[in-house]
Amino acid sequence: MRILRDQRGQALAEMALVLPVFLLAFILYFQLIVLCHNAIVLQDFTAQTARSSALTDTASLSNSLQNLRVVTQLLGAIKPPSLHRTSELITPWRPFKGLGKVVRTQGYLVNTEVSSGNLPFHFLGWQFPFESLKFSAEFPKEPPIPEEE
Repeated sequence: MRILRDQRGQALAEMALVLPVFLLAFILYFQLIVLCHNAIVLQDFTAQTARSSALTDTASLSNSLQNLRVVTQLLGAIKPPSLHRTSELITPWRPFKGLGKVVRTQGYLVNTEVSSGNLPFHFLGWQFPFESLKFSAEFPKEPPIPEEE
């Protein structure tokens, strides 16, 4: 009978030593999943924003609606995504023939940058750091092809 009590006490002591390590590993694993999910959502948002900005001139309303959709899809305590768009002339640019006419208007390259991140948080006395996420995408905006006469 005394041997069984000693073994039960040993199992309890081992569990007390191993359980915090398993808990920490589980929390870190969950944080990695949240970070990867947020990275995928932000990367998709960046690519879609660059594409819509290049294809339409009135992309501001649709982008603000997409931005709202992205914020609702992100997991955890996050810093709201910030969006920065620029466009530059594509160089070198060569005129090309389109439907019988030569197109001389230069095209643009639309650049989109999105930055966000998971905010730091405390759990059982541990502090998990801020994880920054930055993504950029480029999409060409070609000039319109002139109509046939």
